[in-house]
Amino acid sequence: MPDTTLLRSSRRCRLALWAACVLSLSLAASSLADPGASQKMTPTVERQELDEDLERWRALIARYRKEGLAGVRDELNQWPPGRVERNARWAETLNERAAAARKLSLPHEPVAPAKAPPEVSAADLAAAAVLFLDGAASEVDAGAYERAPFHLSAGLAYLDLYDRWKTVLDPPLRGLWYRAAASLMLAAVDVDGFEAHLPRIKAAGDVAHLWMIRGAYAELRASPQLEHLLRPRDDRTREGQRVTAARQRSLIEEAERTYRRSVELDPHLVEGWLRLALLLSRQDKPEEAIKALDSIPKASLDVELRYLVLLVSGGARAQAGDWDDAAAEYRAAMQLLPGAQSARIGLSDTLLHDGRAEEAAGLLTKRLAEPPGAAGSDPWWGFQRGPYWRICAVLDALREMVRR
Repeated sequence: MPDTTLLRSSRRCRLALWAACVLSLSLAASSLADPGASQKMTPTVERQELDEDLERWRALIARYRKEGLAGVRDELNQWPPGRVERNARWAETLNERAAAARKLSLPHEPVAPAKAPPEVSAADLAAAAVLFLDGAASEVDAGAYERAPFHLSAGLAYLDLYDRWKTVLDPPLRGLWYRAAASLMLAAVDVDGFEAHLPRIKAAGDVAHLWMIRGAYAELRASPQLEHLLRPRDDRTREGQRVTAARQRSLIEEAERTYRRSVELDPHLVEGWLRLALLLSRQDKPEEAIKALDSIPKASLDVELRYLVLLVSGGARAQAGDWDDAAAEYRAAMQLLPGAQSARIGLSDTLLHDGRAEEAAGLLTKRLAEPPGAAGSDPWWGFQRGPYWRICAVLDALREMVRR
């Protein structure tokens, strides 16, 4: 007779093996449907809070798209770093769960069916990245430099998520965002953050702008007033140390090399040519500066850039002793922006050196007789702050992208 004990034992082994297989397959499917399932489960109450928080975040983004920064400024300042990180992690968890469910062709069940949709759209993530960048620019403009790094790190968290979940990446958005962030960090004298952003600009394919920004960084560091602040943290020996003459020459040469490299990579990079020409003028090389300015493609320049080209050209020609051509450039700049002060001052100085003191004085006294409100904005004052001067145009472009 067969050994029934052995048969029963064999049957039990087969049943146990079959149950283990079913259990492992079930666990694998649930792990794919919810990547966080293998870790400690989030309590239902906390999940509801996270979903409600995400809904408030969606409302914030919707208002920003409609009203701009002015409509959300107060609420934006109530988002501490911990809340941003938690919100971003939860958005990623929801997207991972939905993606895994699609992969397995399983019906996806949101953790809070009556509340948030299961996925966070790439458009909302992009808008959040731009919102926090916008907030950082506002803080820098207000001189509140200590808050700018927080806003930028928050924006970067959402931009990273945007990159991860957008099927087709949008290099213009990333390139503009990174460039604006680097400019903001430089304006806020956050050198470590600035240098951390340079590889991101390169990865976004904006290499010509990367070289130009590096040139501006080197040129700013050549300033005796800023060098000790703009030195990398591990290179700071003592607070208040001034740049030596040899170090200054080295930084200026570095700036010239990087500016030249930027316009080699992109001959249409007008700001690169402008900064190169200005740097050459400051090195008493007006002929080289004029040659660089003559390389600028004049078509389709906006008013601010045309003004700056004429202004820098007027200065270089005056430096070369070509008073008539210098005066003509300054006058053309004044016609573009009549309220701007620097072209008027440049023209007055040129006329004075050309022996036309009465005409030179008349230009300034006429301006002094005008009401205070008659002076318009002058791009020159912003241009001296490095790449940050174009932040408004960059933000306008980014806002337009995320309104779609």
